[in-house]
Amino acid sequence: MKKRISLLASLLFILCSFAQKQQYDIILFGNVIGKGDMNRTIQNGVEKIDLITNAKAKVMFKDKTNHTDMDIVMKNGLLESLNQIKIDDGEKQTIKVTKEDGKQFFYLDGKKSAVPKPVKYTTTHFFFKEPVGIKEAYVERMNIFVPIEKVDASTYKTTVDGADNFYTYKDGKLIEYKMKNFVNVYMKPIEG
Repeated sequence: MKKRISLLASLLFILCSFAQKQQYDIILFGNVIGKGDMNRTIQNGVEKIDLITNAKAKVMFKDKTNHTDMDIVMKNGLLESLNQIKIDDGEKQTIKVTKEDGKQFFYLDGKKSAVPKPVKYTTTHFFFKEPVGIKEAYVERMNIFVPIEKVDASTYKTTVDGADNFYTYKDGKLIEYKMKNFVNVYMKPIEG
């Protein structure tokens, strides 16, 4: 009987736990300019996402660098907290989303504003799950929601800050992310 209970408990733990890890190449003008490491775990209704990207490129004869480090916690399908540090060309930006007295607030470099409504899907989620049936995404760095447009059977589009973002999936897994603005930046999974 104890073995059955132990086996059942182990099975429940496995069913209630889930982990995904993916690495991406960041590509500009056909050259790999950086890497993205993303991890997602789900355990007992709590989803945790960790994302780190680093890129360096010469654009218009200038060296450009970007580093992003983000942690997202979702609880029972809703955003619980978010912490992000973004460094563009040495300029640091700190973003947080926290709950205070049951309400969510967005902090950008210490300046506080309310999150407009509950968050179910963030732009970071595109890297882990296809937005089937999802109509909008929360843009973590801007505290706004943008519509998700289905372009074809496997590609979705958002427009954020003048840039068109395309997410292409195969069998529910992201196979390419493309940002179209003045230049095209791609992220593709590293097979391994």
